[in-house]
Amino acid sequence: MLNLSSFRLFLFYTVLFFCFFVFQQADLFHTAISSYAYLQGHWLDFYDYNINYVQYNHYLPFIYIIFAIWNLPLYLFNLASLPNGSNFYFERLIFPSSFLEVIWWKFLLVLFFFASVYLISLISKKLTASSLNKNIPISTFFATSPLAVFSVFLFGGYDIVSVFFTLLGIYFYIRQDQFKFVLFFSLAISLKYFALIIFVPLLLLIEKNLFQIIKWTLLGISFSVLQLLFYFKSQTFFSEIFAMALNKSHSDSTTKMLFKAFIFLIYLCFCIFIYLKKIANLKIFYKYVVFVPLFAYALMFIAVSWHPQWVIIICPFLSLSYIYIKQRRTLLFLEALAMIALTWFAVNNWKGNVDLSMLGLAPLGSFIVKPNYLLSDFFHGFKAFFRFIFTAYLISPLLIFFYESKFKKRFESHLVSENLILIRLFLGLSLFILPAISLIISSIYV
Repeated sequence: MLNLSSFRLFLFYTVLFFCFFVFQQADLFHTAISSYAYLQGHWLDFYDYNINYVQYNHYLPFIYIIFAIWNLPLYLFNLASLPNGSNFYFERLIFPSSFLEVIWWKFLLVLFFFASVYLISLISKKLTASSLNKNIPISTFFATSPLAVFSVFLFGGYDIVSVFFTLLGIYFYIRQDQFKFVLFFSLAISLKYFALIIFVPLLLLIEKNLFQIIKWTLLGISFSVLQLLFYFKSQTFFSEIFAMALNKSHSDSTTKMLFKAFIFLIYLCFCIFIYLKKIANLKIFYKYVVFVPLFAYALMFIAVSWHPQWVIIICPFLSLSYIYIKQRRTLLFLEALAMIALTWFAVNNWKGNVDLSMLGLAPLGSFIVKPNYLLSDFFHGFKAFFRFIFTAYLISPLLIFFYESKFKKRFESHLVSENLILIRLFLGLSLFILPAISLIISSIYV
């Protein structure tokens, strides 16, 4: 899957290990700790029980069940930090969970990450028999993406679980196994509703019969509906799983609501266009498999107030776009720039949350000196500008692809070196990694 030289693989895994042990954002703690309620037998009153210890649970049960299964060894060997008070979760932010627990939780994300790398390898081989850069598989572009490494290893976001099931759906989609495509998307949608945004146009691309569209759509949302029905008697459940969306919509100004309506109208027109589109050529169909989800997700990021942990959901399609883009070096540079822009925006928009404060919650957090400064103290302001840079990058593969398609004779395929791929990773993560290294050194020598 990763066709890099031994030395470069060593550098790559060194970065992964560093991010894994030195950084962690708090959201993972909340979900992992919440899952213990299932292991304590609170299947029917999961949401009502947890409100006393973690205050809220915004997701459907599936993600908590996955973590509960993963946490079973910790629970059986009395290694789990079970909730024992109304301020338990917030105490964990001051006195983090045990070294073993944090490593165990993050390791689950790593397994889903490399499983996703493998799926991208299978998908890319199916999409194209010959890569533009044969010595570097497309899966390597995903594995070494600074955005993907940030999301999983540095941030510790669990949206990679949804990405895994989405990629399973895509894999069976291109193999023309419609039932498994819908089935795995149904699982992905129940983890985070985002997958529904790309499920609809992908379904419309291959299915033109209205009855069949309704049938597959109902199956696509069926796993989410079953979970809703299971807790339909719990007022706590219904008030919490829709809480974030309702709060954001209520806090939006009229201008923002109109802008979202405009983006939704574009998405609706896009779906109609896809439905009317008839593709006979398999190679063209494969291009749509990559660029339809990319465009749909890019619209979402443009329209809503997104969170950094969401970034991973679009990363597979950004990486798969390298199959069809000749100016790969340009795209690598833009990706590094996008990661720097994401960092600048995130540390200013989520001060004290997505910042050097993540050092204290990491597995090695207790060994690192608490930072006296935040990154936002140095990279201050210009939030709107850097958010624009990041979201502009999300549509850049589409723009480059269409430009190259229009002027085919002007462009030759760029061969990309292993060095350039790793430089894009190191450069993209530099605003997080370099200050962390400085703090670690000061912890040792000061």
